[in-house]
Amino acid sequence: MISFDLESGYYHVVVASEDQKFLGFQLFGKRYVFCELPFGRLRYACYAFTEVCKVPVGQLRAKGIRVLPYLDDFLCALQNMPQAVADEARRVFERLGFLINFAKSVLVPTKRIENLGFVVDTYAMTYEVTSRRMQKFVTAADDLFQAGSGNGLVPARLVARVTGHIAAAALVLERRGRLHSHYLNHSIYQAGTLEFP
Repeated sequence: MISFDLESGYYHVVVASEDQKFLGFQLFGKRYVFCELPFGRLRYACYAFTEVCKVPVGQLRAKGIRVLPYLDDFLCALQNMPQAVADEARRVFERLGFLINFAKSVLVPTKRIENLGFVVDTYAMTYEVTSRRMQKFVTAADDLFQAGSGNGLVPARLVARVTGHIAAAALVLERRGRLHSHYLNHSIYQAGTLEFP
């Protein structure tokens, strides 16, 4: 397996000049527009970027390489991946103008790799949560507990943060996580907002 991360991925997608007026803002009387796909609060940015990345992902899959894309992170697997195949996977993106973030990438084929807060081990056939991701979950759960220790009312945003961590770890938790977070999700739905009650 190899993994690679794109450097400022969204900024590789150019916005058509006639559409730039929809992606602008005004500050101190001066108008600014995005020429590239903005990262952040734009509702359809993730969708647009994922659609653009279907081209290189499709090229890799046509070569028999299994690819697990998530926004600008890509995990590539092949039963026995020689370095030449790993290099070709990287070059597919580079030929299309994408920049690879080498500091966050693992470009030497390995059987054990960290990707998106999980460790995938194809030798032991295990999938586990990293200690860093586990610490983030513990911190979110502790924040929720501390917020509820007063009057029992907590911002739905804190509850959503905990359920988000549970949902992200669904592959490791299997059904248990969904079962135990059902009431948390229901309380968020009843609140109707992520702001303080």
